[in-house]
Amino acid sequence: MKDLARQLELPLTHSRLPVGELAAANGLSIETAARNARHQLFAEVAAETGTSSVLLAHHAEDQAETILFNLLRGSSGPRGMKPETTLAVGPEQLRILRPLLQARRKDIDSYLENRKIEFREDSSNQDPAHTRNRFRNEVMPLLTEVMGRDIIPPLIRAAGSSDEKDHILDQLLQTLDLLDPQGRLFLPKLRELSPGLQLACLKEYLRKNEVQEISNRLLKEARTLIASQGPPAINLPGNRHLRRRQGRIFIC
Repeated sequence: MKDLARQLELPLTHSRLPVGELAAANGLSIETAARNARHQLFAEVAAETGTSSVLLAHHAEDQAETILFNLLRGSSGPRGMKPETTLAVGPEQLRILRPLLQARRKDIDSYLENRKIEFREDSSNQDPAHTRNRFRNEVMPLLTEVMGRDIIPPLIRAAGSSDEKDHILDQLLQTLDLLDPQGRLFLPKLRELSPGLQLACLKEYLRKNEVQEISNRLLKEARTLIASQGPPAINLPGNRHLRRRQGRIFIC
């Protein structure tokens, strides 16, 4: 990669990150810790270079793989990557764009081949020691063979429907006026809702506050905060907490 950057006369930032230590220290999976570490590095480099956005090369196969992987890991719905998102990374705001999210891998490969553009395949993507790699290289091809059809489009459509529901829930939160001026959930109003709607509102609140790995188990734990006899706080991924205090539920 350094040689290629030198040939193209492009600046290159190279860094090694202690992902295993970060995962253990923050109670995260290796994948989540690695993603957070990458985002931290992206934010730092973007701030240093005055870059407004970071472009990532995830494509449609990556999206479908992410959707199914998240579901099997216990996600509360078919959730994939967003084409555009802004993350709070420490003191920095990181704007991430994924312009190739609808592009198929074969079309990208054909484009590069037709224009004789050299590229580098990350050798670590073939390492079966990583669960995500086995999922990509073994599970997805096997599912395609078993189903006898291209499984990418239906997975992406399912996530699109989930995104539409998230948008509806976002509007519902605003209509119900569940948030106080500080962005905390107003507990008395939350208690007036049905159990299903309480879970939906908690899910949307966590999602909007960039909580990762929102599983059904986490949502059920979060709902215990609504009852006055419930625990005062629960743990969230990334050493964060969801807390109940003085008629409010908030992340700290």
